Amino acid sequence: MKGACRIRVLLVSAAVLFAIGYAATAHAHGGTLFVSRDTTGRAQLQVDGPSDYIEGRTRIVLIRGDGQFTGFWFTDAPGISTLSEDGLIRGRRRLRPGHRVALELMRADRGFSMLEPSTFRVVLAHPKESYEFFRDARGDFSMQMVSRVDRPGTYSATFRFIDRGGLHSPSHTFTLRFTTDVPTDSLAAPQIATYYDAVRDLKLRLVDAASAIADRKMSRAADQAAVMWTPARNLPRLARAAGSGVAAGSIAAVDAQSAAIDRAAVTLHQAVDLGDSSAALAHLGAMSATVDSLAALAPRRFTCPMGCEGARTYPAPGRCPVCGGKLMDSFAHLDHNPRHGGQFIMTPDFEHHLEIVAGDAQLRVYLYDEFTRPIAADSVEARLELPSASPWRGRTLALTPDPETGCLAIALPRGGHFPREASLVLRFAGKGEQSYSIHFMPPKR
Repeated sequence: MKGACRIRVLLVSAAVLFAIGYAATAHAHGGTLFVSRDTTGRAQLQVDGPSDYIEGRTRIVLIRGDGQFTGFWFTDAPGISTLSEDGLIRGRRRLRPGHRVALELMRADRGFSMLEPSTFRVVLAHPKESYEFFRDARGDFSMQMVSRVDRPGTYSATFRFIDRGGLHSPSHTFTLRFTTDVPTDSLAAPQIATYYDAVRDLKLRLVDAASAIADRKMSRAADQAAVMWTPARNLPRLARAAGSGVAAGSIAAVDAQSAAIDRAAVTLHQAVDLGDSSAALAHLGAMSATVDSLAALAPRRFTCPMGCEGARTYPAPGRCPVCGGKLMDSFAHLDHNPRHGGQFIMTPDFEHHLEIVAGDAQLRVYLYDEFTRPIAADSVEARLELPSASPWRGRTLALTPDPETGCLAIALPRGGHFPREASLVLRFAGKGEQSYSIHFMPPKR
């Protein structure tokens, strides 16, 4: 556990420390609150971090203590740090020299308290109590506070940052929520037995992290970044194991790329803690490319996309012995996250994906293969068929490639009573026509 610099740390129950660390990694991660000031002359204190965390939409999990901590539930959250440089978060600056920033408790549910991490001394338990942070020579601090409750349940506590030195005006208030109920969808890394399992686990976690960022669930993305370290660090050992399928000449590449994933997981975690979704998505993109390279170093595996035999895989393509369907690469169809806010659809042949974005003035269709890699729009024929029972009397409108977006697009006609639904008909090269029902709002007049 992190403590304040230059302050002695007392010995505490090993079981409690393990439990707190596990909670922060496997369940609702507390994230880090970054304290800075705005760019106005008022110099108001600002608080940034994972949005779902500081908006109280994510409950932080507390774990039962033992030994001298029996009867309490703990977690090492929130983390609190000063901004290390101007502009690291847009519109934010470092605190003024000589500040005396403190965390003030505005209100809290009965039984909640916050402890100093180095001594486990209760420092915040009642409204208007405040805790001033230990600062280094640059005026910086970075520490994990410890939150505690005395009985099971859910809790909320409202805080703000103040400056006892009077150099900054107080921050806006923010509310954190806590619970002693451990979620059933634990993000803890599973026991990984093979190189294939490790690569697949990384792929799934990258997909989930991207989905979490898109949904503004930054705490879950941080959890996934933390858990990625386990499969990444196991890859070199698993690649050397008998039966891994990784050639001896590829071992050095596995070592280098797994180390790159390990480092990237740290930077991803930092970006998520800063609430910087753009940087986090950029890190995810780079990590995905590296994981794809790792996947290419081992023989392919194939499975039934219908899941007829669960997780069973085969070393070669063929037909499912249960449903007779075509076996697909086991790394296909792991990512069904929309890229453009549309409706994501898997085609009946399991070989393509569509993302349909139906607006009030334009219809756009983005095309992907089974690995959710973009497909050139000029390789597909597409048309929009309007219902005959409408003023448009069954008209057909062709979609054409849009060179700017890389999708198929059509401007929806204005005027008249445009139907709310239609059929999208596609023909991929070498395939028959496929039809999809779509719904959209009528164009604005």
